[in-house]
Amino acid sequence: MKGAHALLVGGAGFVGGWTARAFLDAGWRVTVVDPSAAIASRLPGGCTSVARPAHADVLNDILTADPPQVAVGLGAFGSGGKGLLAAADRDPGSAIAVNAGGLATLLEAAAAAGVRRVLWTSSTVVYRRSADGGPAPAHESLPADPDTTYGLSKQLAETTAEWFRAYRPVEPTGLRLPLVLGPGLHYRGAAAEFLDVMIAAVATDAVPARLTADFRSDVLYVKDAARLLVSLAEFPGDLAPVYNAPSFSLQLSEFVRQLAAETGKIVTLPRAAEADTEPNWRTLSDAQLRADTNFAPAFDVAAMISDWLGEAAEGTRTA
Repeated sequence: MKGAHALLVGGAGFVGGWTARAFLDAGWRVTVVDPSAAIASRLPGGCTSVARPAHADVLNDILTADPPQVAVGLGAFGSGGKGLLAAADRDPGSAIAVNAGGLATLLEAAAAAGVRRVLWTSSTVVYRRSADGGPAPAHESLPADPDTTYGLSKQLAETTAEWFRAYRPVEPTGLRLPLVLGPGLHYRGAAAEFLDVMIAAVATDAVPARLTADFRSDVLYVKDAARLLVSLAEFPGDLAPVYNAPSFSLQLSEFVRQLAAETGKIVTLPRAAEADTEPNWRTLSDAQLRADTNFAPAFDVAAMISDWLGEAAEGTRTA
């Protein structure tokens, strides 16, 4: 959509930076509202950046002066660099205020400005973890049952979006993102084990021989997450209130094995007794999104690792 305008709230984060780049590559004009937009390395060239919190007055000014065709809510509460789950556990009130209250502020501003399409990032953690991976993959109609504070904040955000869709002239669509991996991941969290292995593979001659934990999760490469948001922004039909984002299931030890095969570096996988076994995240079905939009990820685990290593080698992004 050449010349169309996309407003990205929280667009200077890990997923946000790649999303801004994907919109620019598709010919959109991009405005990013994020206090971290002042960090030059966070955004690609060509964005208009507003390095301020996304308060109502800031959003109202932007939406009035240059109404976008789509608004994208990417913000989430994080502090201390330990990841979203840990940040929410330390400060539940702030997590709920940012993740649900911040979405309400964006939706109210969009409705007032006549911007109907709003995309925002929810999370697969609206479902609880289980020791065995749980039953069959969950569809969107299954009620949420989070067992983390971060999951609770996203469940409340989904309820908030449903209310605005019913009572305001705005059509929010939430994307339940799984664990998102890729170059430029700059915070510690659930992806830290994957990131540490990748950093070691890029910087040294060997992949760490011992993993402190081994777990399975739905995974999406960050470039596919960005492509998905652009695809939904350009989709000509109606969208559902919430979608499970497409993903592939990945065990950390499988990632290590594939990385070793790709790089030819030395690796010794841990024995089961040497690695802590953590609960697995619930697997989610992406059948509804594929049926409604025909979107499919471009990256499986092998393609993800190859591209990630290529980005690191080119220096465009650190591992």
